[in-house]
Amino acid sequence: MTEITDAWVKAVELPEPGNMMETHENREHVFVRQGTNMARTIHEAIETYTGKPITDQRILDFGCGVGRVAMPLYHFFRKPDVCVDVDPKAIRYLRPQIPDVACRVTKFDPPLPFRDRAFDVVFSVSIWTHLNAESAEAWLTEITRILRPGGYAFLTTSSYTMLQLRRSHFVTANLGWDKVTDDMLREQGFIFLETPSAPGTGTYGLASHDPEYIRREWSRHMDVVDILPGAILGGQDMNVLRKRA
Repeated sequence: MTEITDAWVKAVELPEPGNMMETHENREHVFVRQGTNMARTIHEAIETYTGKPITDQRILDFGCGVGRVAMPLYHFFRKPDVCVDVDPKAIRYLRPQIPDVACRVTKFDPPLPFRDRAFDVVFSVSIWTHLNAESAEAWLTEITRILRPGGYAFLTTSSYTMLQLRRSHFVTANLGWDKVTDDMLREQGFIFLETPSAPGTGTYGLASHDPEYIRREWSRHMDVVDILPGAILGGQDMNVLRKRA
């Protein structure tokens, strides 16, 4: 199996500091290290659950941002096939970094500009962590539409580990997360607190999901094959879903 290393960074021009989601002096190193680790996780999950090489599948990165995951995957496997994001600036940056990938700006609400059953795999990192209940439901419906029968979605969410961090971090605590307990999440299943949004992004905030809520509610769309706690950098869970035939 090909080992994903930090070598991909030599083939790209890193994004501007403000787009790395890091504000400290070590941001370039953290951006590259996190991208490498997330790409490893996504790659391993795709091949493990689908039982096929990543290179043999048509793959969409939904909510790609500046390509922290897409760039390492592209360097080693020439995947994904398509990347989409609502941020035009991110897409303008990403296109020359991964020139064989169709990078497209999409709207905050469905539909996506793809036919039914267009993809074997959709992966999405840190998107459902920001969607309210209505948007989360709409996008689950849309992802189901564009997957072929038997296709897989790998979608990340935040649960109890991230909830603890949000309670303790001064920024998120001041947004109301200091009042959200583990028991509240277990009882409600899903909690969303709105935060100020950037222009054009619609309703934006932070969401937490209880895994049992996902098994119960998301299974109305697809089979919930597995939930991998903390699979993304120890903080976000990876939910493995399969479209029914």
